[in-house]
Amino acid sequence: MAGALSQIMPTIGGPRSSRRWLYANVIDSILLYSAPIWNCRTGTQTGMRQAEAIHRRACLRVISSRSHLPYEATYVLASIPQLALLADEGIRLYQHRHKDASAEERKETLRRRQNRWDRSPKGRWTYRLIPNIRLWIDR
Repeated sequence: MAGALSQIMPTIGGPRSSRRWLYANVIDSILLYSAPIWNCRTGTQTGMRQAEAIHRRACLRVISSRSHLPYEATYVLASIPQLALLADEGIRLYQHRHKDASAEERKETLRRRQNRWDRSPKGRWTYRLIPNIRLWIDR
């Protein structure tokens, strides 16, 4: 599905950012559809790596970049959490099952993202420009 959608969207130039965001959200929805199930199963590391590769390509399309950008910086610039963090958030929401949990779980995901970003050895040049993910997302 991601490959078929990417054929209608060139990497450089192409659709405006709102359409690239829509593309990334569709990919997220497809990848995370059964996250509460596959994240709890053992032996899903290969599947998770494949899903992360698809997710990263979608994020690269959002920012109109090539794959030379460090993994961590890709997600910060795209303002999209890593797939594992999104899956964990989905699991936490599924376990709580009430409306008020959504905002709290999003804050927790952002806190985890910031923690990973602060500790990451890669993407340090980007980190000097964007040390605070929340400010970048709220721009």
